[in-house]
Amino acid sequence: MKPNTTDFESITDDLYIAKTDRFFSESIIPRLITSAIHKSNKTQADMAAELNLNSNLMTMFKQGRTKVPLTRARDIAIALELPVEEFVLLVLNEYHSELLDVMDKTFIVPRNKEEAKAIKEMKVQYRRDSEPRENSE
Repeated sequence: MKPNTTDFESITDDLYIAKTDRFFSESIIPRLITSAIHKSNKTQADMAAELNLNSNLMTMFKQGRTKVPLTRARDIAIALELPVEEFVLLVLNEYHSELLDVMDKTFIVPRNKEEAKAIKEMKVQYRRDSEPRENSE
């Protein structure tokens, strides 16, 4: 079962979209990127430089003319100050749904913020439990 847009309310609930913004896609991702740039104290050119991307490519992401590459989704989320796990899942859901289907059948894939937090806590606990213990001799 794939997540739907409502699973990402924490990053989509307060989108700011200017009346002049044009989108060429029904995807929420261009709107989310546009909103994050508007809310940021950085310019689009600053973000593009930080990500080592051409500013025109950032415009294409904002307009939905090109998809955010999965390999860059994490870095883009960080630069836009968006929740990384949620943004990456959103990119997977919207642009790579077949990959998300395979992952869902193979791994535990969080569906919302609470599940992501619970899985993260389990991983931390697993790492603690797996660490070699010092012998006190």
